Amino acid sequence: MNLVRALKALLLVLRQQCGATLVRLPSGQHPVVILDQEGADVIKPLLPDFGHIVLSVRGESLYFSPKIVARTLRNLTRLRNPLAAYSLAVIETVRPRLVITLIDNSGIYHAIRRFCPHINFVAIQNGARCVKRDNSDGSPIRHDHFVCFGRAHEEAYRTFGAHVDHYHPLGSLRDAFYRETFKRPANIEYDLCLISEVEPELAQLHPRLWQGIELLARHLARYCKESGCRIGIAMRADRVANAEQFFFEEEFFKTTFAGTEYTMIGNVRAQFRSYRAVDSSRLSLSVYSTLGLESFGRGNRTLFFNATGLDDYDPPERGLWTLDEPGYAEFQSRVDQMLTMSDEDYLENQKYAAPRLMAVLHTPLLQGPLRKLIVELADNNRPSLAGRKSNQITL
Repeated sequence: MNLVRALKALLLVLRQQCGATLVRLPSGQHPVVILDQEGADVIKPLLPDFGHIVLSVRGESLYFSPKIVARTLRNLTRLRNPLAAYSLAVIETVRPRLVITLIDNSGIYHAIRRFCPHINFVAIQNGARCVKRDNSDGSPIRHDHFVCFGRAHEEAYRTFGAHVDHYHPLGSLRDAFYRETFKRPANIEYDLCLISEVEPELAQLHPRLWQGIELLARHLARYCKESGCRIGIAMRADRVANAEQFFFEEEFFKTTFAGTEYTMIGNVRAQFRSYRAVDSSRLSLSVYSTLGLESFGRGNRTLFFNATGLDDYDPPERGLWTLDEPGYAEFQSRVDQMLTMSDEDYLENQKYAAPRLMAVLHTPLLQGPLRKLIVELADNNRPSLAGRKSNQITL
């Protein structure tokens, strides 16, 4: 790519990121780069004594300097994605010891890590992953350090051929932040909580998953009509921050739950409203959601209803908390069973699987194993672990 074409590509990035703020790179040393503004809110508290910057990759802001421009131009010759070329240029300019992200399936993260063999990269699992589907032969999952939800997820990644140097099955950082920041609700508000997985493009992208989501909603609407149960719906979107997606969800549930009383709980991320909704419910249900896994790990009664016919959407540990029979009679029987069994019987039933599906990350976070890992990888007085094996950090 000649210089003119490269410059045009860079200007196109800036135009595409309309509204992005151009900012100067802060002076001083920055041993840690947080890749992606999404998730930075729960990573920053782990870095009180480390200089760091947040590298936005969604157009919130762009670092601008002659060095970054020059390096972006050069990187465009080896990276097709202009934002990936820009992100790599920032990292080459800052020269951190650690790049960390909460978006473990970020395409930009995976595009740039292979060009930085002397920098430690840490990806923190942020969602329920379909490893069998996503770990294709042509584009396998690769991580240097992978902080995953639990041992069962590590085993699934190994089984389906992901390339991970160091596994750290520690749990969910966002869940730990919630437990450290908020008290558990004292009262039960809902008999049932449906964890929404409704998205506008899902029917086209993953039609069988969409069919499973529709069937769960229909079964639940019928169950509530017949039983009179109080139901809350933990929405995927926030009415203010994601108005278009919230409206799509709202219309879906208005149609599906017509004639049934229900409460919609908007996903206000900073207030952890969805987390508080499942903690305020007798039983929470989803096809296969992150919030469901986190709820299960906290000891809440949780049911994963997978009627898609695809084992991609099964948790890697199965039991009372999973159901793949699509019929309403089987659904009704399982929900009845889980609502009426004692707390002691439920906790006994899930005591082995819960920490494997969702380890409980130690709090206070500053005294826990994730903080220890960050210090080990980012401390300038310690040797880098990049490119060599180390003892994994676990609970």
